[in-house]
Amino acid sequence: MLTSKNEWHFYATRACVGAGLPYGAAEIIAQAGLYGAVLGGDAAQLLVPALQDFADNKSENATFHQMLALNDRLLIAPYEQLNFDCNAPILVACAIALALKAHKKARKNAPPVTLHWQTPDKEYYVQYQDGTVRLSFDITKYDSQQTVACALIAEKTLDDSLVNNSQVINLATAMQNLYQNNIAIDDEAWQILVSFYRKTLVPSSEASRASGAGAGKIDND
Repeated sequence: MLTSKNEWHFYATRACVGAGLPYGAAEIIAQAGLYGAVLGGDAAQLLVPALQDFADNKSENATFHQMLALNDRLLIAPYEQLNFDCNAPILVACAIALALKAHKKARKNAPPVTLHWQTPDKEYYVQYQDGTVRLSFDITKYDSQQTVACALIAEKTLDDSLVNNSQVINLATAMQNLYQNNIAIDDEAWQILVSFYRKTLVPSSEASRASGAGAGKIDND
């Protein structure tokens, strides 16, 4: 299915709230999910597994905690290498892209930032520098949901074999292209996302309306 940027933000933010996240954190994570589409992935397929895991294991999930902590840590460059475990490394990679964009001026002339992890059969890199992202793998074919050990590294040189087979994405151009076209979303993943959104709804009643649910008497209420 196809959805617009605004529709994605509306449903994804509220789906995160439905999973148990505070609204401010939900906005950041919904935006990070959008960056998954910017990098060529499916935003819903990237977000849903982490949402489901968070809803089931709120106190144990490391992925969202790492995503929210990155915003401040990436202001410090060079910084000590960060090591953490997570079950959605691409979503964390998207959060890094979002944080670096927010701190673009503060990080002027900063060294490249690389997120690295590996599975038993493959090594993965996502590297950011000067508004571009280098992917050492095809994001559309990444389907592992296992927990992996990640390392966030400054000033790392990629192996020639990874550089030669990598894809380079200009973030500004990719974002502009995304905004000019609808976002392709997997139907099944979207339905799961909407099911989390529905958890934020309340039955229509005099009591719910009295407490502020629903629209007001005029459209601007």
